[in-house]
Amino acid sequence: ENLQSKGRSPSTILAYRADLEQLVDYLAKKNIAFATETTTAELETFRDSLLAENITKATIVIGYMGDMIRQFVEQNYSMDVEFVQQEQPLGLGHSIWCASHTFGSDPVFIILGDTIFDVNLAPVLASENSMLGVKYVEDPRRFGVVESSDGVVTRLIEKPENPTSHMAIVGLYHIRNSALLKSTLNELVTKDIRTRGEYQLTDALQMM
Repeated sequence: ENLQSKGRSPSTILAYRADLEQLVDYLAKKNIAFATETTTAELETFRDSLLAENITKATIVIGYMGDMIRQFVEQNYSMDVEFVQQEQPLGLGHSIWCASHTFGSDPVFIILGDTIFDVNLAPVLASENSMLGVKYVEDPRRFGVVESSDGVVTRLIEKPENPTSHMAIVGLYHIRNSALLKSTLNELVTKDIRTRGEYQLTDALQMM
């Protein structure tokens, strides 16, 4: 889905580890050895897809199990990576705010750490518009959702009680106007604007 915002071609990725503790707990209840092996292979595919688009610089926000994430990335990624510690889990918007000093005024591509994807990134990164990855879900109340018209986002809502759309945001964000994103994130934090107790990236995007 397109957002109505324009700027230069992307040069920065921001990756965020979201809900990792819950993911580890879930995998432990299933088959952790198989899951670990499979996830590693998926992460390598993820890395290759970024390098294929000449994306060689990343900021990774870490918290729970941050040392393990750092070790894996440093051993397997031939990228210029800066790690930022999120001291308190105050929401996705807060994590991006913590790392906002790392991406300057360049467009930014945000990938949530629990998002494994198989998509052609070339047209996304080449687009003159900001873009969000979305997917139809039966129960969108657990997600940020978008309302749209002709493929253009008109409204974003974080975890709505009474959803007006089934199109959930799935963890991929290509933001052309990163300076404006910084400004709205800063407004959330300085004015203590929270949804469900957290600083939400969805709210910052809606404010743009």
